[in-house]
Amino acid sequence: MSDGDRGRRRYHGGPQGDESGKVVTIRGLNEELYRRAAALAKTTGRTVGEVMNEAIELVLNVGEAALSPFVKPGEHEGKTIEVSGLEELKISKEDLEGLGEDEKVVFRGLRRLEIEEDVPYRYFEGKVAAIVSCDEVILPKGYPKLKVAARMQGIKDLKIG
Repeated sequence: MSDGDRGRRRYHGGPQGDESGKVVTIRGLNEELYRRAAALAKTTGRTVGEVMNEAIELVLNVGEAALSPFVKPGEHEGKTIEVSGLEELKISKEDLEGLGEDEKVVFRGLRRLEIEEDVPYRYFEGKVAAIVSCDEVILPKGYPKLKVAARMQGIKDLKIG
């Protein structure tokens, strides 16, 4: 692999069933992930391109569906804002009060999200549309676990109290 190609992977194949053989270059593809995809292709008798297409399709389908159970167009008046790209975030009652009357928030992809003890459940319920793909979520004591969990998807660790 030349220096110019470092961090790139190429695979052949269009959509499944398409024998176009078009070459697609993906910059920054993780070498270990590529090796795992190649090994899976070999053990299942498929091409690396077929495995990569299926993996990408799965990620895109999950991504599109991630909010669908929570925030549907026209589900509530107002707008939904998304908070993502942070390692850790603590949210207070004051933070939620700072949202507009008709605004809701979606927390996505945080390593650690903590809702502080001063946030009553009714504020959480009224202002948090969804919590998606966060490693750790910490909520105040007394929050109803099942109602809270219904607003979540892809949470590794949920702690209440």
